[in-house]
Amino acid sequence: MVVAVAVALALVAAIMFAVAAVAQNTAIIGVVARAQALRAAEFRGLARSRTWLCGVGLTAVASVVHAGALVLAPVAVVQPVGVLSVPIAIVLAAWRTRASPHAAVWTAAVTCLCAVVGFVVLADAGLGTAPAPRFVDVLAAAVGTGLLAGGLALWAARRSGWLRCALFAASGPPRSGSCRL
Repeated sequence: MVVAVAVALALVAAIMFAVAAVAQNTAIIGVVARAQALRAAEFRGLARSRTWLCGVGLTAVASVVHAGALVLAPVAVVQPVGVLSVPIAIVLAAWRTRASPHAAVWTAAVTCLCAVVGFVVLADAGLGTAPAPRFVDVLAAAVGTGLLAGGLALWAARRSGWLRCALFAASGPPRSGSCRL
């Protein structure tokens, strides 16, 4: 029962991550459409964008929900469910833009879904009972990681060339135009 609750929490977090990603993508498309690259002015514009900020806030809430799932079940069961945010984001983006992705994208999304379900079922059956991490420890790790990633991104925004690219890459998933030399 506890594993089922953890998987449900991880699925809710994955949906929240997907919605946040689509919201942030919508905000950044608006900024990039008006500029050739992301410079300081564009970052300030993103920082004032309600859509971008809602995406950031939803990501933070999703991280806490995901951490709660990790408290209830082993990482081998919970973490793969987070991968579902990718096919969910594909569906949400297709719905938002009213443009159907290529058949290869749909095939990849369905394959991802089947693989995650299979992995979680096998991992849950194959794992014994391991002590779950304390929620406070997971939350501290999540906050620390977020602060580190944010600090690296802010540092990268003030640099140029290869250092800018390396810092943005180290801070998390690359954004379009963030690593122009």
